[in-house]
Amino acid sequence: MELSLQSKYKRREILAKRREIIEKEKLHIKDLIDAEEFSRLYSIYGSEFEQKEFAYAFLDIDNARYDTLIRGKKVSILSREYIPKEEFKSIREKLIDIYDLKAVSYNSSIELYENFGQRLSFKLFSEEVLGIDEKTLKSRNLKRSPNREIPVNFDIEPGEYATSHSEAEEMLMYVLNPEYILNLRKRVIYEEGLHIGESIDYEKFSELYAKYGKDMSEDVFSQEVLDINARSLGRMKGPKKFSTAILQNVEIPERYITTLRDKIAMLNKLEKGQLLEYTKLQEFHRKYARELLERDFAINVLEVGSESYKFLPAGINSSVTILKSRETNFEALRNKLIKEMNLHYDDMIDYETFVEWHQSYAPNMREVVFAERVLNIGPENFKEVKYRKGQARILLDIKLPSKEEIIELRKKVIKENRFHINDEIDYIKLQELHLKYGGIMSIEMFAVDVLLMSQPQITVLKRDYEKNKDIKDAKLKKACVLLNYEIPLEEIEELKNTIKRTENLEEPQMMTKEEIEELYEKYGGIMSFNMFLQGILCVSIRNFENLKYQHHKTTLVCVREGLKDDEIKQLVRLLANDLSEDEIAMEMELPRTLLRSSIKELSKSKEFADDILYEKVKLLSEENASVSNISTKLGISQEEVREFLKRYKRERIEEYENLRQEKKEQKAKEKKEAKRELVKARAIRALDKYLMIKI
Repeated sequence: MELSLQSKYKRREILAKRREIIEKEKLHIKDLIDAEEFSRLYSIYGSEFEQKEFAYAFLDIDNARYDTLIRGKKVSILSREYIPKEEFKSIREKLIDIYDLKAVSYNSSIELYENFGQRLSFKLFSEEVLGIDEKTLKSRNLKRSPNREIPVNFDIEPGEYATSHSEAEEMLMYVLNPEYILNLRKRVIYEEGLHIGESIDYEKFSELYAKYGKDMSEDVFSQEVLDINARSLGRMKGPKKFSTAILQNVEIPERYITTLRDKIAMLNKLEKGQLLEYTKLQEFHRKYARELLERDFAINVLEVGSESYKFLPAGINSSVTILKSRETNFEALRNKLIKEMNLHYDDMIDYETFVEWHQSYAPNMREVVFAERVLNIGPENFKEVKYRKGQARILLDIKLPSKEEIIELRKKVIKENRFHINDEIDYIKLQELHLKYGGIMSIEMFAVDVLLMSQPQITVLKRDYEKNKDIKDAKLKKACVLLNYEIPLEEIEELKNTIKRTENLEEPQMMTKEEIEELYEKYGGIMSFNMFLQGILCVSIRNFENLKYQHHKTTLVCVREGLKDDEIKQLVRLLANDLSEDEIAMEMELPRTLLRSSIKELSKSKEFADDILYEKVKLLSEENASVSNISTKLGISQEEVREFLKRYKRERIEEYENLRQEKKEQKAKEKKEAKRELVKARAIRALDKYLMIKI
């Protein structure tokens, strides 16, 4: 925040209110007012100000003329009112457009002034707008013949009359642009090394005036540039040596002080209550606030006690305590450290790294405070790090994303990376995703919570990466993302209904490979292709492979309503092997929620439960478990076990017979095919022999 060096009387709010008073009261530059009129204006508009402040800020009545006013004499107002040339030009253009003005009389000039003069004095209107000397218009000759016209002089540019005709050395106040005054103030302050509130005598004033004030009077320079009022200037010129403070009307807002304090503390890593050497204080003063007195800078900005400061310039003390009220924004410091060092929740740190960070970000803060308040390392853990060369986990108290935020982040990652369930990534890709989306989360937390990877997977990927990262073109291991991603059942049902309705699939129909792939592109979303194929379209992987390798042109597509018989058999086998629903969903490549709802529906049937039990008996039997062991493990009677084993024996016999029959049929088929080939060969030989005879 830059300190504005303009006078507080030129603030935007004051200018706006000043303009309001001028317009409402129809005031003009150089109007004369008495004490009674001033009191009236002050009672209406000046309640927020002292009378002298109001007089100076709104009516340009300085202290000397204010005293004259109080003594009962009239004084002129608005001597500093700035009129840009554009305003003179605008008024002249109106007169030309409306009246085609070429000449005026005394009466018409008064009438035009009343209608278009606005805040201008009659002198300014006649000279700067009409180009006619005021004395000419107010001469006895014109007043005696008030309707006699004289030509206007539009050869002189609007606003240029005074500068082209004035014999005075000084520039008139109404042509002094406030921006010019402000820039001049800045030049004087910075080029001369002046300070707000500094005292100067007339010798110094004369030196400054000679260098910077050549286009204005001493009075104007003293009041507008240096904020020295007329009375003080008079005393400075007197026989006795007198000094007065300059730039007293410059406001130093509290916000400027606090912002400057925070800026210096942040850039130089200063802390509450630390000692600062006087040489360093002087350096800060020159660098950050040379427009302030060193004493004001020390006391107001750095919060040095006024008594303590007294002993610094004298050399009695070499350093002082600073920033007594400042409270460190630990959260902002922590966030800066996290961002710049790319830190995460649960990262590990050793003492060497700790010292590096401490010196870089808060060297004047006690180590134990930096450890606890910034890195969330408790005192005991910090002792372990510092004195026993241990490591500590950091940022354990930091707020992690909520469950809802994790869900939204996962949606964003899926959408922007076009991920599908069971897509595979390597550790390099995981690092890229973590850097872009992980925020404060550790890479393991991001992988598990956002990408739904398993911890063993991450460990394998990391070890493989560490082992092969320096090998050129190494083929890194990959692992699946979104392993446990669940698509709500209602979304699956809505998707199936949409496909039925939109793609006219109320009834099963034959489709080509390209048509199936087009459906996946339109509706597959996060599902893998195989999952969409089997879980939604009820097309087996084998059938699609036949299309892919052109063994068939089309296959039957039927939007799934439940599991097929062969899928139920596969499900029973997998459940009997004690696989979880997640593992079965991966194995069968079906949406998890669809599988769960199917299991729930099938579980209502005793036959389904018996089939699972039967499969378990088979498995134990193949492991040579006895009837009694099977009975004990499965919690069923030995009689039930024997019945299952009888069923198993029958099925094996049937399976053996079916296999033998298949082999027999295959052998017969091959024999028949060989005989056909033999007959075909004989026919070809006979035909060849016949053709040879003919030839």
